[in-house]
Amino acid sequence: MSFRRTVSLTIALDFVLMLITGTVLYIVPHGRVAYWTDWRLWGLSKTQWGELHMTLALLMVLAGLCHIYLNWKPIVTYLRGRSREARALTPEFGTALVLVLLFTGMTMLEVPPVSWVPDLADDIKDRGGRIHGEPPYGHAEESRLDVFLRRTGLDETRSLEALDAAGIAWESRDHTILSIARANGITSQDVYLAMRPAEADAGDALPTRAPHGLGRMTVAELGAHLGVPASDLLAALSSSGIEADRDDKLRSLASRTGDTPHGIYERIRAHLGSRAGGEASRP
Repeated sequence: MSFRRTVSLTIALDFVLMLITGTVLYIVPHGRVAYWTDWRLWGLSKTQWGELHMTLALLMVLAGLCHIYLNWKPIVTYLRGRSREARALTPEFGTALVLVLLFTGMTMLEVPPVSWVPDLADDIKDRGGRIHGEPPYGHAEESRLDVFLRRTGLDETRSLEALDAAGIAWESRDHTILSIARANGITSQDVYLAMRPAEADAGDALPTRAPHGLGRMTVAELGAHLGVPASDLLAALSSSGIEADRDDKLRSLASRTGDTPHGIYERIRAHLGSRAGGEASRP
């Protein structure tokens, strides 16, 4: 058996598999959606695809080091160029270095057309959220049942009765939404949807599903999209303890408060919905 051929074939096969796993991770919904809905492709979850990609990357590094060892003389020859003296900055090496630094810099500075690649990934992932459904806030599945009910504003008594009526077993309010879902063979989203009939219609002033590309929207752009004055959105944010400007992006607000863009959106929905409900009850 040839060690050199084994190394070359390992690199080739590993490259194909990494191309597949990398593509899957490029299009997989955002983590908050994937974990909330137990997203899977070919039986593998987002976490499993990520772990597979990392182990394949490790194999690629090891095989690459072996490849460098086996081909050290040709590599040194490339560095020498036309002269017989080894030097680092041959035209070929300089070109390769410039390409790597160029793509790295354009990515960090978000310069087109390189910036279109992560932007496209965001668009695809946001579409996944619209298809599969968004959690009420980031990592909601990890919250204990009592914390989840408090954060979502659901009535505890009526929500727990709704779970019982749906045949979803739960033992304690201290159990997480994810543990309850797994014990019943359903998703965290299914647990939430079972409780939602008990939810007041406070959030109906705005669509349940956030608009596409929410994180990249400013407060003013979100207001224009929803047909709601930006001043109303700013008032809703202020009532939630978030001081914002009409030109602030939802993504930056989420980062500042340790929330997610969709969590910020839910806060706005809750405030505007409760306000609408209060106005409707006036004589």
